[in-house]
Formats: sequence, C-alpha cells, structure tokens
Amino acid sequence: MMKTDPRQFEIWWVPFAFPDKPGKAKNRPSVILQWDDGTRIALVTKVTGNTWRDEPGYVVLRDWQDAGLSKPSAVRCSQLLRLPSNLSLDDGPTGRLSAYDAGRVAWTINELYPGLLA
Repeated sequence: MMKTDPRQFEIWWVPFAFPDKPGKAKNRPSVILQWDDGTRIALVTKVTGNTWRDEPGYVVLRDWQDAGLSKPSAVRCSQLLRLPSNLSLDDGPTGRLSAYDAGRVAWTINELYPGLLA
C-alpha cells in the first residue's frame, strides 16, 4: 500500500519497460499527469537527462533541482505510460514540478493530446 497517493506534477520513480527488450525495465523519474483514486491507475510521462534533444514534446525543466532531480532534466511529454493498479509506488514522491515547469508541461501535453488534462 502506498504511503500517499500521487498528485499531479509530482515526481515519482517508475519502472519503464524497454520497447526493444521484452522483460527489461529501468526505474526512472516520472511526472504524474493523472491519478484515479477509484481504479488506482496513474498516467505518467518519463523524465530524462537528455536535455539536448530538439523534438516535439520535450520540455527542459528550468527548476529541476527544486523538483528533487539530481541533474538537468527534460520531460518527454510524447511518451505516456498508464501504470497498472498493482504496480507498487511505495517510496513516495521525489519532488514536485515548480509552477513554471508544470505550466509548460501541461501546455505541451494539451498540444499533443488535446483535452487530456481537462
């Protein structure tokens, strides 16, 4: 059982599967976009240290340290993952996006997936 339920724009560590390596996953920081209390399912997008990419959906975090991240990071808004209810997120959040970064992520998500965060 989780110590606390995820909240929108918090950073949690989540196992992301490698698309080209079945059965392999890497724990990485992720931004909670949605949390459904009823189904206990979260929608997240992953955070990466690759801040140099210039492609749609990348949001370089200005306030990465305030979010509890250990190095400059970007949110890959084009890569969403729906976490199953049986996935354990026992450790709690690492941090939370600043209002500035959360606004930029929300804007980008709404550009890519209109109405998703409505």
